[in-house]
Amino acid sequence: MELCLLAKHNRDNRVRIAAAGAVRPLVTQLSHTDPLLQEHGVTALLNLSLCDENKAMIVEAGAIRPLVQALKSAASLAAWENAACALLRLAQLDGSAAAAVGRAGAIPLLVSLLETGGARGKKDAATALYALCSGARENRLRAVKVGAVRPLLDLMADPESGMVNKAAYVLNSLVGSSEGRAAAVEEGGVPVLVEMVEVGTSQQKEIATLSLLQICEDNTMYRTMVARRCGAGRRCGVGRGGDAGRGGATMQGGAAMRRGERRRCGAGRPDSDSPPLD
Repeated sequence: MELCLLAKHNRDNRVRIAAAGAVRPLVTQLSHTDPLLQEHGVTALLNLSLCDENKAMIVEAGAIRPLVQALKSAASLAAWENAACALLRLAQLDGSAAAAVGRAGAIPLLVSLLETGGARGKKDAATALYALCSGARENRLRAVKVGAVRPLLDLMADPESGMVNKAAYVLNSLVGSSEGRAAAVEEGGVPVLVEMVEVGTSQQKEIATLSLLQICEDNTMYRTMVARRCGAGRRCGVGRGGDAGRGGATMQGGAAMRRGERRRCGAGRPDSDSPPLD
C-alpha cells in the first residue's frame, strides 16, 4: 500500500521505486491469492506505468499476462479497472507491446467490459481497445473476431451513453481492415454512421465520414449501399473525392483519446472521486 501512495502523484518517486527493483516483486504480487494484495500490486504497477521510462521495465518483468489474468479474475472493481488502465499504458510502449497484450487474451475481456461494465469500466475498455487496435493490426482482427463491432455500434447509437466519440474512434480503427468493414456492414453500421453525419457534433460528423469512406474502399457493393443511404453522397460527403482531412481527423481523435486516457488512468485514480470523462 505504501508503494501505491508513494507513486501516486510524484513522478520522481515512480522512477526511484522502479530503479530500486520494485517492479518484479509487484508483478509477482499480481498473482497473489489475497484480493487486497493483488489490488495493491495492480494499482502500484499502474502508477509506475504512468512514467514512460518505466513501461519497458514493467513489460520485461513479465507483467502483461498476470495483468490480463487480473482483468479476468480480479475480486474487486478497482483491481479490474486498474488492470485495464495498466494494460492500456503498456500497450502504448510500441506495437510489439500492443500485440503482446492482445496475444495474452486481453481483447475478449475488454469487449466484455465494454458490453457489461459500468460507465467508468466502459470508458476504460474503449480507450484500451483503441490503443491496442491502433498499435497492432492483429489486434484489430482479434477485436472483430470476438464481436467488438456490435457493442461499439450500440454505444454510438446511444447519445446518453456518453460513449459516442470513444466508440466511434475504436470502430474507425477496426474498419481499417476488410474484416472490420464487413462486420460493420453486417451489424448495421452504415445507418448508424450516416445518422452521426446528419445529427452529430462536428467531430462526430468527421470521424463518421472517415469510417464511411473506409467502408467504401475497394468494394462496389458497400459503395452503392453507402451512397444510397447518404443520398448519393450529398449528405455524407462520400464520393467527393480524395482522402483530404482523413489523416488529420484521425490524429486529432487519437490525441483526444490519449488525453482522456491520461485523465482517466491518472495516478491515484482508485482514490479519486472525479466523475468519468465523456
